[in-house]
Amino acid sequence: NTEIKYTAPKNEALESFYDVAAQAPPGFQFFSPTSLGKWRKEVAQWLCDGQNACEVGPGKGYLVLHTAKVCSAPLDYLLLDISKAMLDATKEKLNKIGNPFLHCHYVQCDIEGTLPSEVSLKSISRLVAVNVLQVVEAGTALTNMKQVLMDGGILRTTLIDKETQDDFWQDDPDYDPEKGLWYSSSCYHEENCSKPMGYRLINGQEKPFYRQMQGYTKEEVIELFRSQDLEVQHIKQLVYPIEYVMKRWSSKYHFMRLNDRQKGLLEKWQGYPDGWSVTAVAS
Repeated sequence: NTEIKYTAPKNEALESFYDVAAQAPPGFQFFSPTSLGKWRKEVAQWLCDGQNACEVGPGKGYLVLHTAKVCSAPLDYLLLDISKAMLDATKEKLNKIGNPFLHCHYVQCDIEGTLPSEVSLKSISRLVAVNVLQVVEAGTALTNMKQVLMDGGILRTTLIDKETQDDFWQDDPDYDPEKGLWYSSSCYHEENCSKPMGYRLINGQEKPFYRQMQGYTKEEVIELFRSQDLEVQHIKQLVYPIEYVMKRWSSKYHFMRLNDRQKGLLEKWQGYPDGWSVTAVAS
């Protein structure tokens, strides 16, 4: 039997989580399509082709750093992140590249809360949010993203695929298949005193979790966007190469011991279809 005990507000726990992650060594990597060269190159060029751009939750800056390398015309680029430490780390890296065409603006912001006054409404033509909607209340976050987008502005985002999680992680104690919800533990964050969001009480033992990550079916994604007057133009699965996930799950900070059933699913799927890549238009 598992009980949940919450010990910190979500925004405080997430800010602490990402502040700690900003100082992590290179071996600590988020599971993200920004780590995939083809995806990163495509989206960076897409951002450059817009009038201006916004990235919600840039993390360690992999996408904007690649954008800085390919940007060849003036582009205003707004970065919104709940963690000032993440923004500062990204700013330091971008300053080393020094692309005169890319004009970056950094605003600490909880996309689930009230937008800061520095964020202009109806001002952005292209907005990207990688793996953000799964850790916040997605409807509220989408409402705020739509406020930032100009009419006809385009949003590209990614979310976790619930059906993949259900099939692949059905025996993992950190995953609740009934809710499609991950209780994200992290040995690195535990070692570095990150503020837990709460604890799971498993057979009398407390286990800290630092984020909750919500999975969605394809139908749920489409309905979620429709409820916020965002028209889904394109949705497809994000499939990570087997060699990528095996290298990750063999690493110090992200170790996962896979069973034969899980290895068989990777072969069957020819990769790991972790999430959804969604393109939508603000009406």
